Amino acid sequence: MKVSIVYYPGDPAAKGAAEILIREGYYVQELKRDAPFSDFSEVKGDAFIVLSRHSSEKKVKAFTVHHTGNFGEANLGGSPRELSYAFPSLACKLLKALAINAREGYDVTYEATHHGPTLDKPLVFIEIGSSKEEWNDPKNHEVLAKAVMQYEEQECPDVRAVWLGGPHYSKRASKRCLEGEASIGHIAPKYASNWLDKEMIEKMVMKSIEKIDRAYLEKKSFKADKRKEILSVLEDMGLEVKLV
Repeated sequence: MKVSIVYYPGDPAAKGAAEILIREGYYVQELKRDAPFSDFSEVKGDAFIVLSRHSSEKKVKAFTVHHTGNFGEANLGGSPRELSYAFPSLACKLLKALAINAREGYDVTYEATHHGPTLDKPLVFIEIGSSKEEWNDPKNHEVLAKAVMQYEEQECPDVRAVWLGGPHYSKRASKRCLEGEASIGHIAPKYASNWLDKEMIEKMVMKSIEKIDRAYLEKKSFKADKRKEILSVLEDMGLEVKLV
């Protein structure tokens, strides 16, 4: 499978990292539109690593990794109630490589699945957050580029999982990857609870290029009836379910 690196030149975080990779001899393809709104028709590959910036109202300094899709409305690209294909082992390897290279004072974390695009190919965003100051910092560009250069050297857990519940920045899911317990695909945060019906839970599991074996369910994120509903769907799909 050919994993391609792509970026949008109008994104300062992506451009800075891409320039380093290009200087190091990597083939990096340009997107014509900002990544969440692109249809990726101008780039080639079986799967994509997307260099990107990350925005946060709290301006938390962070390096993040996430899959794409919308559990509900499509407010930032993609289609409503559609998910792109996840690539759990790729995402975990990128997260591990970021953790090795991250600067002091920066979080390294999975984000919940969010925004576009929603493609029929797997893609993983790797990002610098969360303000212009961080996006334009050459030291951060180096962190992102080094993670991409080193991800193939990382070992990822053979167990592939989805995660349901918790905050947008899933430190608990990140810990499972970094400590070698599971590679995480789609993550549905607590705030997506109202959209987590049978259809969307099934999409979380089925929209993965690697077979999902396990589901983590954060008990405190859901009321008893909703938790029971989610558990029933996951168990009917034959997954090992871990309540956390």
